[in-house]
Amino acid sequence: MVSKISENNNLSVNIQTYFNDLNKQLKKIYSLASKARKKGLDPVPDVEIPIAKDIADRVEGLIGPEGVGKKIRDYERKNMSREQVAFKIAGDISQGKLVQGTEEQLAELAIRSSLAVITESITAAPIEGIAKVKIKQNDDGSDYLAVYYAGPIRSAGGTAAGMSVLLADYVRKSLGLSKYKPNQREVERYVEELELYNRVSHLQLPTTKEEQRFAAQNLPIEITGEPTDKVEVSGNRDLRRIETNRLRGGACLVFNDGLVGRAKKLQRRLVESKLEGWEWFQELIRIHEGFGSHIDEDIPDEHDVKDDLEDDIEEELEIHSDDGYIKDVIAGRPVFAHPSKIGGFRIRYGRSRTTGLAGMGIHPALMGLTDDFLACGTHVRTERPGKGAIVMPVDSIHPPIVKLINGDVIKVYSYKEAKDLKKQLQEILFLGDMLYGVGEFNQNSYNLVPSGYCEEWWVQELESNFKEVSSKDNEVLSQSLANKVRGFIKEPFTEIPSPEEALAISKVFDIPLHPEYTYHWSNISLDEYIQLRNHVINDASKDEQNLIISSDEIIKGILEKIFIPHKVVKDKIEFGLQSTPLLASLGIHNGKLVKLANTKDKILDAINSVSNLEIRDKCPSYTGARMGRPEKAKDRRMKPPVHLLFPIEDKGGRLRDLYKAAENKKISIDLTQRICPQCGNLTDKSICSSCKVEAVFVKRCDFCNINLNDEKCSKCGRNAVSFTRTAFPISDRVNKAKQTLGGPLPKKVKAVKKLMNKDKMPELIEKGILRAKHDIFVYRDGTIRFDSTDAILTHFKPKEVGVKVQKLHELGYSIDVVGKPLERVDQIVELKIQDVVINDDGGKHLLKVANYIDDLLEKVYELPRFYNATNRTDLIGKIIIGLGSIIF
Repeated sequence: MVSKISENNNLSVNIQTYFNDLNKQLKKIYSLASKARKKGLDPVPDVEIPIAKDIADRVEGLIGPEGVGKKIRDYERKNMSREQVAFKIAGDISQGKLVQGTEEQLAELAIRSSLAVITESITAAPIEGIAKVKIKQNDDGSDYLAVYYAGPIRSAGGTAAGMSVLLADYVRKSLGLSKYKPNQREVERYVEELELYNRVSHLQLPTTKEEQRFAAQNLPIEITGEPTDKVEVSGNRDLRRIETNRLRGGACLVFNDGLVGRAKKLQRRLVESKLEGWEWFQELIRIHEGFGSHIDEDIPDEHDVKDDLEDDIEEELEIHSDDGYIKDVIAGRPVFAHPSKIGGFRIRYGRSRTTGLAGMGIHPALMGLTDDFLACGTHVRTERPGKGAIVMPVDSIHPPIVKLINGDVIKVYSYKEAKDLKKQLQEILFLGDMLYGVGEFNQNSYNLVPSGYCEEWWVQELESNFKEVSSKDNEVLSQSLANKVRGFIKEPFTEIPSPEEALAISKVFDIPLHPEYTYHWSNISLDEYIQLRNHVINDASKDEQNLIISSDEIIKGILEKIFIPHKVVKDKIEFGLQSTPLLASLGIHNGKLVKLANTKDKILDAINSVSNLEIRDKCPSYTGARMGRPEKAKDRRMKPPVHLLFPIEDKGGRLRDLYKAAENKKISIDLTQRICPQCGNLTDKSICSSCKVEAVFVKRCDFCNINLNDEKCSKCGRNAVSFTRTAFPISDRVNKAKQTLGGPLPKKVKAVKKLMNKDKMPELIEKGILRAKHDIFVYRDGTIRFDSTDAILTHFKPKEVGVKVQKLHELGYSIDVVGKPLERVDQIVELKIQDVVINDDGGKHLLKVANYIDDLLEKVYELPRFYNATNRTDLIGKIIIGLGSIIF
């Protein structure tokens, strides 16, 4: 847990006060929790989660070795990147600078600690994702490094999992070990196992057998692991250096989703780290991109890569469709747009207060149009930049354009309007903008695609030319127009010029036509453009303020392809506000048609040759997307859900009801066994009820039925256990728990058949009864959890989160984003760095948990209630624990 960022004298007084308040609250909570634990009613008498002030503390506390935290801080002060720090730590540990040990011990600790730096020590990957590290022998007798991965490596995320292989190779070199030299059957084992794993489970990034073989042949370390599935390979079995025929899930995830599937992304890390021996990665990238194998060619080095990038910048970028995101689509999860198809998403570069760090913005109207398949937090896979993201609403980007049953084509500006139009909707012509930060492309090593002409681009050109024109004594610039322009510059997303103003501004300031009146001309051919011109000049009404043409099937189709809003009235098409801009774009001035000089031009060149305005490309390319998984905001439950981690075998019936089990005086169960070191009494509690000292586990051999002093039995060699078969007085214990709690109690309490923890340590029965009373459930590790997508939010309005201004003042929110005093619920406020906004269901769940904790403190631990909450607003400003998560 992080209690604060770090000591920094440059932090503002407000931020210092904010973190000081957090620390005070945290200490108060820890003090109360420590008092409760000292009662001896829990498995351990202390609070297990240590307080860490930064990543360095977390790495040292979770993995070690002692002193690694100071080293991490020293490297960070030198402005090293996270990856650079990880490599430095891996080298220091493996070279014995921080701790002594065997080569295997140093290698394992170095890989775990450096991976913890990469993952910020907030996932289980460094501890549970790596089972062990071994030094093994090649067929030629040389030593190499093997990393045994386990299933929880998934929690690291694909890129971090791939980085663990690079770190392991760095450790291998530090120890002077040879490269892994796989034989042909071991190479084919990877290929067979990956195919089998993808059938049984799921690989996030599909790769070809050619890529897999090539990577396996060049691996400098062995990516192996423990069996995670009962399914076995059928072909490449019983290999000497691979201990199991079963699927190794962790190894499959790291090899495919971490290394091969993310080769392009990892290549940048390789260039930055200057790690030698990975030149083959460039070849792997070429194979992945479909160019085939060129093994005989020279592999480009770091300078070649940079030169190639510079050459690419000078050349015109050719945009290719990429169907990688759609190859593994799951039934029941919709595809919103196929690769690069017209009408898909338009890439918009930038960010809003709801986007960034794998958070992608779409217009809220599209959420309504897609029947909420796209909702806040929905995970999607996109064609560009080829990664997962969650969607968040942004109402200042281009809205979707739809065709109604009556033939009208309109822009939909709000979620409510989208819902109201549901029965009138015929099809969605254009999905609107997909707002992505440039950093998302950079992070994924994906080339930027050209931006469509948009408001922020237009206003930059306007502002630049406005300064130049207004500095001169220019008669064409009236005071009225100047004032209008200042308003457009100040609020480019909300202040939209009228058609007449847009045309006037374009002419006076010599800038392109405003994006609002620029259509998707690149969607049609030059022949279609000429057809439209001819139809309009021959058939249009004389009124240029409301252009009306007869409805023709071909012409209607062209209009729908360029996404121009229009209405269909009987057999006529009316353009309304779009009339003047459309005529200007068609080269029709004062009822006369400007002749096309060259009918072989690209369409935008042709348009600009006949129009008296400059017309930019509204959308050079489209991007596809599909749904990954829905947003899952709900409490985490076991399957089936339980209230209590207490074993009742089959005595609770089909529903595993604790009360039904208590109808028996005693039940036979496996239960932990401890002994008081002072009085010698046996107990299943952590503290002796008589002596008030911590009881120690009784070690015994379950096979020989004897007590032990060591971890292994000297007779049979089996590991010692700390539990025994016990005739437990279930009836007395349940009745005692009921008396302790008093008041109305639940009718059913669901327990478990057996305990999964190695010492068979049960929970307090009172906890399960109270959970059932408050309608909450326990997870297998004893926590009460609520799953929710980790979404981005940097700013908010009080009215959006349902918090009164006075309450925000109490929490330290005194000014809005522009520095004005916070007085109204519609002001935009910056969200403080450790604050979170919980959704409605999450708030309801936390209220139940708060009441459960208060009852537990008061009735079981005999301590004062803490939250005293009667509604969700009473929990505003309280501290919660967020478990580590990955961002898509």
